[in-house]
Amino acid sequence: LGVVFRTALDATGATLAAVDLRHDGAAWTPDGARHPLPALEPGAFNRGLTLSADGRRLAVSTGVRGLVGPPDGPSVARWKWPPYKLAGAVVSPDGTLVAGADNALVVRVRRADDGKAVAEFRGHTGEVRVLAFSPDGTRLATAGADQTVLVWDVPGRRRAAELTGNVDTVFDLAFSPDGRRLASAGKDHTVRVWDAATGRPVAVLRGHTADVHKVAFRAADELVSAGVVRDGRIEFRVWRLATGEAGEQ
Repeated sequence: LGVVFRTALDATGATLAAVDLRHDGAAWTPDGARHPLPALEPGAFNRGLTLSADGRRLAVSTGVRGLVGPPDGPSVARWKWPPYKLAGAVVSPDGTLVAGADNALVVRVRRADDGKAVAEFRGHTGEVRVLAFSPDGTRLATAGADQTVLVWDVPGRRRAAELTGNVDTVFDLAFSPDGRRLASAGKDHTVRVWDAATGRPVAVLRGHTADVHKVAFRAADELVSAGVVRDGRIEFRVWRLATGEAGEQ
């Protein structure tokens, strides 16, 4: 691969996928084998790349097309969302659903096997930049340019919560391993944590000196976040929710 643009890792750390700026992609399975990812369309820009928790399903998307399949085999479903551009796609932890958001500000959930529509959600007023399923796959969190995090009840096909407090674009979302908390990372240099069920703010974690692009839970009460500062360095923080303290790495 060339310069890597996106990566995805399954919950066990055994399967890795990556796409580069030349629009090529590959996946590495636990046996150490490298598997090229199928091309969606010539010159297409990869906007989304995720793996299911067990590493058996991979979703990759471009501006208008996407596919779902095992990382080491042919795709089982391909979809197209014309005339709207797809902002990104994410596969549910069990690999049965894929969700994406388009530039019509509609969040769409489909079955991974055949692309059949499951649900559509509306409510954002700006571009949706990130989507994240809860560990049990029943909730979907979305956020982006409108600074609001919306949580959707997928089986119930309804909005479950609206999380406010961000003052700029949200770049990343992550549920805690038990699904009880939801964290966001954004352009306002903060990591924010909410109760995922009630929308109650739990913590606002400040300490980054630039945009925060990634956040992930290491445990129910511990997070790691990362962003790129002006001189090109990657700035990491490890947060402990019990104290609100952070360590720089």
